[in-house]
Amino acid sequence: PSDSGTYVFYLITNHPDEKMPPQSGVQLLVAESASAVSVLASPSRVIAEGEALRLACCSPAATSQTSFRWYKSRKTSVIHNGQVWKTNEVTPSDSGIYYCQIQTRDKVQNSTMLAVAVQYPPRDTVIYMWPTGGLTVTLTCSSDANPPVQTFTWYQGSACSP
Repeated sequence: PSDSGTYVFYLITNHPDEKMPPQSGVQLLVAESASAVSVLASPSRVIAEGEALRLACCSPAATSQTSFRWYKSRKTSVIHNGQVWKTNEVTPSDSGIYYCQIQTRDKVQNSTMLAVAVQYPPRDTVIYMWPTGGLTVTLTCSSDANPPVQTFTWYQGSACSP
């Protein structure tokens, strides 16, 4: 399993004008057993909102007669049929745990689970002031983001110094 990963082929020549074309490489999955079912994410399981995501269900036992079903977050309803699940633009709602199920002639197997995390910038930022008047008030700010906002900085007036 430690040999799993992306492999890229490079050809080195003595010709001064030869350049390597850009290539994304190939994914190699080394399974622990001949019957293991795995999920591969491309480009990554951590992905920015709006990017394309592709999940592939991989098994050495798969044949042309194998059926593939996709599930998300332990739900019992199938979200997709086919070896590859893909979306052209991920949204935060695509975050979650994915797994595939293969059915061969003699058995049904579930893959390992893969956690997909869609990252997005701060949104729905809200400022709270309590109480609404008086000598002492508390200001609180909240925002939805992934990864979460680590620091909020308050400024007085239009000044740009904290």
